[in-house]
Amino acid sequence: MSNDLNILPVTAGGATALNFDNAGGTFVTGSHTTAQKFVTFLLAQLGSVLHSLDFGTDFVYDMRSGILRNEAELSLAFATVVSDAADYQQEVTAVSDPEGTTPPSELFQSATLNNFEYVGDRLILNITVITQDGSTEDIALPIVVVET
Repeated sequence: MSNDLNILPVTAGGATALNFDNAGGTFVTGSHTTAQKFVTFLLAQLGSVLHSLDFGTDFVYDMRSGILRNEAELSLAFATVVSDAADYQQEVTAVSDPEGTTPPSELFQSATLNNFEYVGDRLILNITVITQDGSTEDIALPIVVVET
């Protein structure tokens, strides 16, 4: 089992939200780790990680540049991200864990885009990440789409 820094703390209301200002320095394992890895994959620009040029997507760039113009295009792009994340994990796991010792709660199975809403200059994506053991993590992910 891995231990990762917590960037998706659970808020007082029970929701999970992106937070890079985590002064508490908490660690997470299991499905929370899987959710963080998926969010990191979703947010990273494809080709921006020099040691792993296949890591990341064009999802945020496409949203901000206006390539994704409607709900159908957003849903299709998200489905592509889910497929790419599963493929990437399979490739990395084959190299990093050839014996298959990673717990199923730390292996990505799928993700769903439940809904989204515009709030000011942000698009809030409500996502559920599903691990290979069936655990789920619900995430509210704000993405700035209009520069101010």
